[in-house]
Amino acid sequence: MSIDISQFHETFLEEACEHLRDFETGLLDAETTGEADLDSIFRAAHSIKGGAGTFGFDEIANFTHVVESVLQNARDGILTLNEKVVTELLRSIDVISELIQAAKESRDPNIQIRDEVYESLSAFMGGNIKSEDKPTQENKPKNEGFSLFNVDFIPDPHMAQTGNDTLNIIRELQEIATVKITCRIDNVPLLHEMNEHEIYLSWLLELETSSPQELLEEAFMFVEDDSTITFTKIANVDIEKVENDLAEDKAEKSKKPTGVKQNKPAHAAKAETAFIRVAVDKVDALINMVGELVTNNAMLELQVKKSIDIEENQKMLSAIDHMNSHTRNLQESIMAIRMMPLEFAFSRFPRMVRDTAQKLNKKINFITNDGQTELDRTVIEKISDPLNHLIRNAIDHGIESPEDRLAAGKVEEGRIELVAFYRGGNVVIDIIDDGKGLDSEAIFKKAVDKGLVDANAHLTESDIFKFIFHNGFSTAQAVTDVSGRGVGMDVVAKNIKALNGSIEISSEKGQGTKFSISLPLTLAIVDGMATKVGDQTYIIPLLNIVESIKPQKDKIKTVNDNVEVLFIRGEYIPLLRLKKSFTTESNKGLTSITEGIAIIVEVESVKVALFVDELLGQLQVVIKNLEDNYKPVEGLSGATILGDGTVALIVDLQGLVNMSQRLNKFKLKEIGKHHFYGENHEVQTHETESLIPSSQQLQESETL
Repeated sequence: MSIDISQFHETFLEEACEHLRDFETGLLDAETTGEADLDSIFRAAHSIKGGAGTFGFDEIANFTHVVESVLQNARDGILTLNEKVVTELLRSIDVISELIQAAKESRDPNIQIRDEVYESLSAFMGGNIKSEDKPTQENKPKNEGFSLFNVDFIPDPHMAQTGNDTLNIIRELQEIATVKITCRIDNVPLLHEMNEHEIYLSWLLELETSSPQELLEEAFMFVEDDSTITFTKIANVDIEKVENDLAEDKAEKSKKPTGVKQNKPAHAAKAETAFIRVAVDKVDALINMVGELVTNNAMLELQVKKSIDIEENQKMLSAIDHMNSHTRNLQESIMAIRMMPLEFAFSRFPRMVRDTAQKLNKKINFITNDGQTELDRTVIEKISDPLNHLIRNAIDHGIESPEDRLAAGKVEEGRIELVAFYRGGNVVIDIIDDGKGLDSEAIFKKAVDKGLVDANAHLTESDIFKFIFHNGFSTAQAVTDVSGRGVGMDVVAKNIKALNGSIEISSEKGQGTKFSISLPLTLAIVDGMATKVGDQTYIIPLLNIVESIKPQKDKIKTVNDNVEVLFIRGEYIPLLRLKKSFTTESNKGLTSITEGIAIIVEVESVKVALFVDELLGQLQVVIKNLEDNYKPVEGLSGATILGDGTVALIVDLQGLVNMSQRLNKFKLKEIGKHHFYGENHEVQTHETESLIPSSQQLQESETL
């Protein structure tokens, strides 16, 4: 019975992507530092080629073989990794990446540059190497002849079940050595004792090669943990003496083997800390089950405390406390499985910085910290695009040209830093450049021209900088294919808000700019304020809450018969009643504004007051997806189960605002854009779509 190796395809393709990242990182490090770890770079390409050949991905294997050959020339000193060679090797990574993606999606690859890159790489091989790429006589490697090796290869019986094939290993060796094969049948059992899924043969391989032992060992890299492999070097042979000395050297040195590689010694420690691949849906299911366990534990505790005499049952209560502690620790441990180092996001940017800087004729020193700060994988996936845009923006708008930097007394090479660190319960990501900084005067003037602010308004520099997040806002003098159209920064802010995060800007003209992004560690758990409206509990994300107040009757105005606003410290804030936003069957909830609580939240730089009956307190809850368990509900991002078994709804503030604007026909964003206050706290309005009232309108309106 044959083994279906297609079950290993997904794992190989994922591993190939990881090898590609190592390949790219190695090339960029080589170009930046001038010191290339050619063995590591070659090993990454070789792993992709070997795996692709094993699993039948011939297009990937054939193309990567050319890449591998170029890298081998570099290892042999025949080819120098100059900028031209590195550029073509980086382009080859794009080709391989598309081949891998096409294999994942079972489609034909769409790569226009494949043939062009293939020809360029072929030109770096053999006699087609350009004159400027050829090594000088001084640094050309000396031919040291060849070596003879014996390789004792004993596969574990189950090796074939991992998708590996001995014939592929031998073919790999035959590309770099002359191989004499002896098949041994010592371990073959009687026919009726055989297991069709197991291997019983072993091999003695005699190799004659000019390649180093390390390259020979790489042919066995996929089976190192599933076999016993022993290398014995028989001889180093000078070509001029080969005919006279070969027989004598082989007979004498075979008695004293050296350089022996035992079964899995180098990988014993690695195996203890090795990773296992687990499907994301399995992890999510585990997190959901642990969330249910936490909830059930809380419900059990509540019911026990209601039904027993606390004084007489201290041991039981102590056991429950221990169970609570262990359950919480279990939940935190399970949540940690979803955490990934930011390196997975950071690793894509050095290549982008290099290519963008070359396109704009700028010199950039791109610096990142180790990227080991961890975030939920979902957050990492969604933050990559905003980071990409901010870094591209820093290259295009922030860093000056080399000529302008020298004229300003700076070094011609600009610096961009991407660093991440923990702050409290959040992760902060800073994007810092030493470019020309933001011009607050130019930004303010542009905002006035676009009708976003009154020319006499008094704003802090921080508030002025936030205008760059408005759709279509740009102070660029020219539009490039990198940026300058004002498209993107608004999406950056929106995406960060969608992650329950925030972004702040600090800048000094002529010195540089820093964008600071603060993100929650995970989207699976939310810190919120539990509130009550009638019989229903709502969770409001704590990150968005500015303050909560007890409204006074004379501070509430009604405009246009349906828009309520709350006057707080010289500012009118739209008031949304959750009772009206989410109508229930009983439609219970307070009506009198003075009896409830107004929670001031900030959404997309706009403040909104949410009216609720009462505050229940802060808590941390596990989010349950409404789409998976019920159906999407506008204004709600999910639900959770509280300790008493009741369901609490988690408010999606942006969705709630959008829904209220549509139903009540007023625009909070227009309020935020066009409504500012002078020193006398009188309302200043403009001829826009904003329905925020003027002072006269407020005085004429009916007070609740």
